[in-house]
Amino acid sequence: MTTLPPYAQKPANATTISTLLFDMDGTIVDNFEALHKAFSYAHEQLGLPIPTFDKVRRTIGGSAPISMAKLVGEDYVSRAMPFFNEYFAKNMFNGLNNLPGTLWLLTALKARGIKMAIFTNKTGAIARPMCDYLNISQFFDAIIGAGDTPWRKPQPEFTRYALEQMQSTPETTALIGDSPYDLKAAQAGNIAAWLVSTGTHSTEELLASTPPLTTVFSDLYQLGETIYNFRRE
Repeated sequence: MTTLPPYAQKPANATTISTLLFDMDGTIVDNFEALHKAFSYAHEQLGLPIPTFDKVRRTIGGSAPISMAKLVGEDYVSRAMPFFNEYFAKNMFNGLNNLPGTLWLLTALKARGIKMAIFTNKTGAIARPMCDYLNISQFFDAIIGAGDTPWRKPQPEFTRYALEQMQSTPETTALIGDSPYDLKAAQAGNIAAWLVSTGTHSTEELLASTPPLTTVFSDLYQLGETIYNFRRE
């Protein structure tokens, strides 16, 4: 019988996991309102049809330029991104919230002594003030974003960089995310991947991902209850 690598296995227990890498948008944070408006503003400035909220939401994960390319095509990206950046810099906190279960899970994990880091394709220069705004920076030993290195998820160098920053190993690390980018980033580092369907993809879409998954959690509450046996008050 072939043994599946950690990222493809159901997380039976978390006793060996001492480090968690958290994706941001769609996993612990809801920033979709500001992102949709920033992409819409760029479309408007270029005279393009305004994308729906759902269409924008489904592009998030690879970084803003990659999302923009999916929305307007590669030829428009260099023209569109300055408009996106202009709007988003002024409005990034609009509608920004922690997703359900974020504070509950982070608090419980911190009490258990788990090391945690943000590991996101949002630029680090934006991720850090957002975490401050949401009062969650206190939970993380590092906030690692695009622009902090030459890499982004799912490049293996980015995953290795995160492990080095956390002084962790693949065997003792898991990635919590919401998209195929997160799954592939876990695969690149041969670390466990625990995905939630609160972001860009449905449970069915995530289960059908490559590499294969056997478990996707509906939200952070279910993840914490299933993996760590945490209980809500």
